[in-house]
Amino acid sequence: MKKILIILVFLIHINVEAQIAYTKAKSLANETIDAMGGLDGFASTKYIGWNFFGSRRLIWDKENNRVRVDYLKKQLTIITYLHKDEGALFINGLEVMQPDSLKKYFDKARRVWMNDSYWLIMPFKLFDSGVNLSYIGEEKSTLGTNCEVIQMAFNNVGATPENKYMIYINKETKLVDEWKYFAKFEDENPEIINTWSDYKKYENILLSSDRGVEGKLTEINVWKSLPEYIFLEKEIPPFDQLGK
Repeated sequence: MKKILIILVFLIHINVEAQIAYTKAKSLANETIDAMGGLDGFASTKYIGWNFFGSRRLIWDKENNRVRVDYLKKQLTIITYLHKDEGALFINGLEVMQPDSLKKYFDKARRVWMNDSYWLIMPFKLFDSGVNLSYIGEEKSTLGTNCEVIQMAFNNVGATPENKYMIYINKETKLVDEWKYFAKFEDENPEIINTWSDYKKYENILLSSDRGVEGKLTEINVWKSLPEYIFLEKEIPPFDQLGK
């Protein structure tokens, strides 16, 4: 009986510690999101465009849940909804209509959007369904800023649920200064370390473009409205001419 009581006390202690870590992480995540414009600001954002490190250009229609992906180093454009197989596919300048090809490339575009958008808007996704947050403690970033660190893991959601991130939140600005990416939850050493800097305001939200050694996310735009042909046609004007 005594051993059972000791085990119960230990388990209760572990559970209390986990709850405290979650509560602290949740509070920090809320502060970060608020510093970037809040969930209301993000919800009111209708269209976001960006260039993903020179490899592809994306336009995300948040309101209608669809994305356009233009590859910059090959002739490939994919336009699709994120929740259903409808859209358009252009390869080497020609529209492709075969159902199997459409399915393949629509799935590809969704994976690309999932990855590329995370590099841009990750802080706004800290409370997504299936995300597990835990407070780690205080630590300096690689640039020497004073940060509080939260761990972000996943409960069988997303394309790679085994991943883990350590998010470094600046104690003064409440903005993300850095993230560390771990391919597997049990990994001790990160595969990727990126700083988050060069925050600028785009309509109602703040976004960061600089990822340190990885480079920059460029051509970041937030539009209140875009013409429908953007999600229908092969060719579109440059980003700086859209939404005018």
